[in-house]
Amino acid sequence: ALPIWEKNRLLNVFFSLILTFFGGISAMAFSLFKCSPNPNNIKTLLADRAVNCYEEDWNGMLVLGVAGIVVWCIGFGLLFTWAVVVSPKRFSEPDFQMRWKFLFIKYRPDVHWWSIVFVIKAILLNFGFLIMETGIGQIFWVMTILMAYICLAIIWTPWRH
Repeated sequence: ALPIWEKNRLLNVFFSLILTFFGGISAMAFSLFKCSPNPNNIKTLLADRAVNCYEEDWNGMLVLGVAGIVVWCIGFGLLFTWAVVVSPKRFSEPDFQMRWKFLFIKYRPDVHWWSIVFVIKAILLNFGFLIMETGIGQIFWVMTILMAYICLAIIWTPWRH
């Protein structure tokens, strides 16, 4: 059995990788719901035009797609949010520090919550492709989210260095 501090170090590395690839894997989780209209008025999956949305093949993948969003986007998003919310009370605990330091190490102490903004940005960027069907709408969505993120980053300047 690993000593407790080794388990916390292992979880730190694991969760750090999850945070690093959160945006990309969120995009993959949302990809099942990215359908686009065709000239024949049938919506097909953007990732595979051979799959008609809302039909048998698509419905067979629906459980996996919903599970991916629930586990990845909602589950890990809430877990990271919980860690940030309880951190002011628990950061004096060495186990808590070791397990969750990846959420805080890059940011100033007064902006310790910035990793949650990073997670929200990733979810919102990917969500826009679900609600916007036109290319121009998607471009404006991405520009709006990124401009809001940049403005917040300029206002808060969260990074240590």
